[in-house]
Amino acid sequence: MYFKLTRTFLEGRTKDDLVDMFGHLDISSKLTKTALVTEILNHFSKSTQLGMQPWGTICCFCRKEVYFAGTGLPRYCPGCARTSPKLAHKAQLERATHLVALASQNMKDKQRQIKDVLLEQAVVVVITGLEVLMHEAYSLVYDHQHVTMGTSIYDDTYARTRSEFLNLGMASRGLRKLTSLNIKERLLANDYKFLSRMYSARHIIVHNASSKDRDFLSQTGDPESELGRPLLLCNADLRSLIKLARLVACQIDEELCKIIFDCHHDRLSISRLIRKKTEHQENNKVRH
Repeated sequence: MYFKLTRTFLEGRTKDDLVDMFGHLDISSKLTKTALVTEILNHFSKSTQLGMQPWGTICCFCRKEVYFAGTGLPRYCPGCARTSPKLAHKAQLERATHLVALASQNMKDKQRQIKDVLLEQAVVVVITGLEVLMHEAYSLVYDHQHVTMGTSIYDDTYARTRSEFLNLGMASRGLRKLTSLNIKERLLANDYKFLSRMYSARHIIVHNASSKDRDFLSQTGDPESELGRPLLLCNADLRSLIKLARLVACQIDEELCKIIFDCHHDRLSISRLIRKKTEHQENNKVRH
């Protein structure tokens, strides 16, 4: 997770958190919170004048945190080299957009098959990217809610719940159990129905040569007369799908960021308590 170190962001953290987060800058903890924020921003002022932006990163996977100045959005954690779920999903949408652009260039009758294949693969890319994003978000939230400090349970959670994110309904219910995000309520009814239909479309593209089977008819409400007929897609379908996927991804990222920041605060608070207790014990040893 990457974020800009703005005054608004810094003022949103507690003074004690700021002291711990930027202790490496050797700023006095006796300063007021306002003065502390100013000192932190002043530390990056030269970099800002050179066109660089101060950034912070708290990796949602390995939990390493780093603060630095750079010329663009960071892409990978310096600790584990993993990118954030948001950026990984963004890359998938960019791939799908390229496929749709190629499909728009193949409009002649003899090129219809090429167009169909490109649009079908765009559906697979978008839906699979959204499935992975929702599955990762669920596993990360579960990990951060259950492990403030200690060994991560992300990998075990991800493996255990792999089959629970294959369709939109199951994925939405999973996220709703752990977060305040209710995708079905956040989207318009027709948008949610369309997105669910694209999940079903992804399944028959991959497993049934793009022909509508009974499961597809049951899930989408298509009439019996559509049984065995090929899936038909158009560029407008994919543009709508990409737009919806981007909207859902933004909502998931907002929820994930909030939970990670809450966990980060708890982790710093526990570290302070441990440090104070250790210092107290050391002082008692000296007295005796």
